[in-house]
Amino acid sequence: MKIKNDLLFKISFILMGVSILFFGFCWLFSDQPWLLDKKANLIRLEIESFDDLFHSSNQNLSDYLTQIYRFFGLWVLIIGLFIIAFSIGTISESRKVRVRLLVVVGILIFISSILGYVWIPDSPFIYLSWCMVFIYLIGIYSHKNYKIRG
Repeated sequence: MKIKNDLLFKISFILMGVSILFFGFCWLFSDQPWLLDKKANLIRLEIESFDDLFHSSNQNLSDYLTQIYRFFGLWVLIIGLFIIAFSIGTISESRKVRVRLLVVVGILIFISSILGYVWIPDSPFIYLSWCMVFIYLIGIYSHKNYKIRG
């Protein structure tokens, strides 16, 4: 059975939104969120372990990093919610909404992928970016062939 393109569009963007939402929750509620990307962070900071960093003269660094990552997690979570909100129901039947969603999410995915390769090439999140690009391309394909049921 062939999946209708309107459903395929919604599923692809809901899947991207849920993925982004999941990572937002991870950064928001993790005890040590910088460890979610430990290898890449250690390489980027040019240190052997986070113990080296936290045994420096700044006693509040751990609390500061937790605060920064929690705010980051909140923003990521909100982006995921927006993507989901504009993907479900009849709102995504509007061509203008789909085009805007494709443009904004496309910019988000491609720029974050490029920045990931430049700044943290050893990050496991690079694999997530490939998955997101693939799902995004499915969304473009389904938008191109989108027909509203009559």
